[in-house]
Amino acid sequence: MSFPKTKPIPKSHHDILTNRPTGHICTMRPDGRMSANPVALMFDGEYVRVSTVKTRQKYKNLLRDPRVTISVPHRNNPNRYIEIRGIAELTDDPDRAFVNSVAKAYMGVDVYPFDKPGDQRAIITIHAEQVSAPDVPLEDAPPTAADGEINRRKCDVNKGIAKAFVAAINRGDVETVVNTYAEDGVCWTPGSMPISGTYNREQIRAFAKQILDAFPGGLNMTIKRMTAEEDRVAIEAESHARHVSGKDYNNQYHILMRLQAGKIVEWREYMDTMQANAVICGRG
Repeated sequence: MSFPKTKPIPKSHHDILTNRPTGHICTMRPDGRMSANPVALMFDGEYVRVSTVKTRQKYKNLLRDPRVTISVPHRNNPNRYIEIRGIAELTDDPDRAFVNSVAKAYMGVDVYPFDKPGDQRAIITIHAEQVSAPDVPLEDAPPTAADGEINRRKCDVNKGIAKAFVAAINRGDVETVVNTYAEDGVCWTPGSMPISGTYNREQIRAFAKQILDAFPGGLNMTIKRMTAEEDRVAIEAESHARHVSGKDYNNQYHILMRLQAGKIVEWREYMDTMQANAVICGRG
């Protein structure tokens, strides 16, 4: 099948296509009705490309009728958008290089993680016949999303509390650690170690002092990644420290922190319990 020479995308709208947008791709169903789906996409300066699994209806639709339209709003300002109408070219993605490039761009991971065994990937390349990139009234005044903005700010505040809490741990500041907990706040650690279990606020005071005193040079916990949603913050962290016994302590953590009114109501600390048991509890 031959394809038309693709129409150029105006440079004024390249930013829409390169800032991890969500496009809506439209294909024709067998009954003549249109089907639209949200998709991630990649743009190389000339072509828009989309990854799909061969069992998806849009892939089947395009095999039968290659006409395609995709509308892409700016991810932070839906008043700005671009619409591309054209012909879809379908090619295989046998080594999954393309879908993995999408995963890298959108999720920061090297391998797309959500396919099932046996899924076959294909690439939809859009050969543009018509491009609509209109000047829209109020394109420089994006609609406000008060609820979303409030939630974003709340998440930022909760991340700040998490950073301050870890900083208090690192400097051995037991009072700040304890005062960051709500009156009914709890701390939980897994396993069957002497330090495993659930601790209330007052138990945390003695628990934290005992552990932090065992690391005169500080626990030196470093936050690697942090994600916040509603009242929860997920933290990936690593510590490098020297125990009073002279043993090196290097542990990996995944912590779930839940907050209410700026105070920790639950701290769930997952870690390498064998490392903790050997160094902190002296059972190695």
